[in-house]
Amino acid sequence: MKHPVPDDCTSMMCNDLGSKCCQKCSHAIFRGRSKVFGVMHRWIKEPNFGVTFLTKEGDPLTTDETPCREHPVWDRFSAWQKRRGLK
Repeated sequence: MKHPVPDDCTSMMCNDLGSKCCQKCSHAIFRGRSKVFGVMHRWIKEPNFGVTFLTKEGDPLTTDETPCREHPVWDRFSAWQKRRGLK
């Protein structure tokens, strides 16, 4: 069974990207994006910290700037998460 491979890994010890542990590893960073209503939304998903939405420069959005749960980007995020094989 193939496991999701992170886009980045901050571990200095990892030599097995895509292993079963990557899905839950605190060093794994999965990157995604989707365009909604003409605006590109970017995010990272970290197994221990969840999702963080980013500015176009890659900085984290503040709590006030993060799309509310009713925003359609969350449907896109869920679909991305499913495609990537993330929980």
